[in-house]
Amino acid sequence: MMVGLQGSGKTTTTAKLARRLTQRDKRKVLMASLDIYRPAAMEQLAVLGRDLEIQTLPIVAGQKPAQIAKRALEAARLGGYDVVLLDTAGRTNARRRDDERSGRNQNRRQSA
Repeated sequence: MMVGLQGSGKTTTTAKLARRLTQRDKRKVLMASLDIYRPAAMEQLAVLGRDLEIQTLPIVAGQKPAQIAKRALEAARLGGYDVVLLDTAGRTNARRRDDERSGRNQNRRQSA
């Protein structure tokens, strides 16, 4: 599972890792995009997979990330894949925003 900040190169790194596992280690790799918030990321992974001749999980509109991950694992099991790479949505400053909404930042400042 690839995780990191938004724009940090997770999708490209997923494809590079898949290529290395396929070419050097002779592994059968399946890539899947869990980024439902940025459809272009799903398409980007599909294009990279096509260019590198590495299988990607078909996109099914309306699925949640957990559903996609479950479908990817099932497809990998049925398809005899050795490795499943899950490309997740990038993190932004959402945690800070969520903390402010819930008042957690207020509590941290008071206890400091």
